[in-house]
Amino acid sequence: MQRREFLRKLGLGLISGWALSHFPCLNWSSARGADRSALRLAYLSDAHLIDGDQGRPQAQALTRAVAEINALRPRPDLVLFGGDLAHQGHPEGLKLGHQILSSLQAPLRLVMGEHDGLPHAGQPWPRWFGSPQFSFGFRGVHFLGLHTVWQADQHGSGVFRVGRAQQQWLAAELSGMPRSTPLVICSHAPLYLLYKPWYYYTEDGPEVLDRFAGFDRVTFIHGHVHHDLHIQQHCWTFQGMPALAWPRPDVRQGTPAQFPPDLAVPSEQGHHGCGWGLVTLNPEGVPTATSYLWRA
Repeated sequence: MQRREFLRKLGLGLISGWALSHFPCLNWSSARGADRSALRLAYLSDAHLIDGDQGRPQAQALTRAVAEINALRPRPDLVLFGGDLAHQGHPEGLKLGHQILSSLQAPLRLVMGEHDGLPHAGQPWPRWFGSPQFSFGFRGVHFLGLHTVWQADQHGSGVFRVGRAQQQWLAAELSGMPRSTPLVICSHAPLYLLYKPWYYYTEDGPEVLDRFAGFDRVTFIHGHVHHDLHIQQHCWTFQGMPALAWPRPDVRQGTPAQFPPDLAVPSEQGHHGCGWGLVTLNPEGVPTATSYLWRA
C-alpha cells in the first residue's frame, strides 16, 4: 500500500472512531434492532371536541383521521394521541372521543392536554383512558408518555410542568435501561423552549431532558403547537405534529406576542390545514415524519 493511501485510511479511521465515541447514534453497525423492521406510528392530536355532537366539524375531523389511518397499508403498529381530545374539559367531548377512537385498528396510547381536565379519580379521563403517563417496550423501542400539567396562576396565566413526582417516576423507569435502547417520548406540550409568549414550552423541561442524556437515540413527539415541525439535535429529534381542530403558524417564522383570538378556539370553517402524522422509525430508531394535511 502506498504511504499516502495508508495515511489517508488511518486518518479516516481515527476520525470515525472519534465520531462514534462522541455520538453513539452514528454507529449504524450496532447489532441492536437488526432483527426489527421499520416501526410505523400514527399520531393524532388536538381534536378539541367541544361537546358530544357527532355532527360538529371537530368530531368529523377526528372521524376522518381515524378512517384514513385504518385505510393505511401497511397499517401502523401503534397510534399515539398527543392530548386535547376535548375542549375545556367537556366530559361529553371525552366520551365522544373515546367512541370515535375505539374504531382504530391498532393499539392506542394517549397523553393528556390542558383541555382534557386532570387525571384525578372521579374525573372523566381516567374512566375512559386510564393514566396519562405510560411506559412500555415494543419491538425494541421503549415508549414513555409524560403528562405536561397546566398550572394556572392568579393572573390568568400559567405554565406547563412535569412535576417532581413524575420526574422521579421517569428516573425509575430509565434506571438500568441500556443506553442503546431507542426511546420515543410523547407529551402534549413541548419539553423544550419553542416560543414562550404562546406557552410553547415546559417550565421544568430542561430537568426532564437531562434525564435522557447518554441515550443513543431519543425521539420527542408532541402536540399543542397545532403545526408540524422537525428539529434535529445530534441524536435527538423533536417532532411537533399538526392538529385536527385548527392550524397555527410556524412560530419560528415570526409571530405576534399576543395570541390571536381566532387561533384559540375550535374552527367551524372546515378542515383546511388540519390533519395527522405518521412517524416511521428505522431499525436503528431514526425517525422520518410525514404529515397528512387536508386541503378542505
